[in-house]
Amino acid sequence: MVVAKNLNVRIVKNGRETVNVSLPAQCARWFVDFIPKDALEKINQAGIPIDEIHHELKGQEVLYPRSIFELVEQERSIYVSLI
Repeated sequence: MVVAKNLNVRIVKNGRETVNVSLPAQCARWFVDFIPKDALEKINQAGIPIDEIHHELKGQEVLYPRSIFELVEQERSIYVSLI
C-alpha cells in the first residue's frame, strides 16, 4: 500500500480556492491542535468526530492517503486529506 507523503489543506471560499497547502504527512498527528477554537466548534457541530479522528491519527505508525474530513458550508468549504 502507498504511504501518504503530505497533509493537504484546501479551502474554497465563494467558489474560489483561497488556500491549498501541503505539509509533511506526520503533521496530521498534531494539526488539530492548531485549528482555531471557533472552527473546531463548527467542525463538531457538523457532526465530524474530530477528536476521534485526531486520536486515531496520533496512534497510527504509518499514515496512508485518505480524506481526513470535509466541512462544506454555504460560503466556505474545507478539505483536509493525506495524499
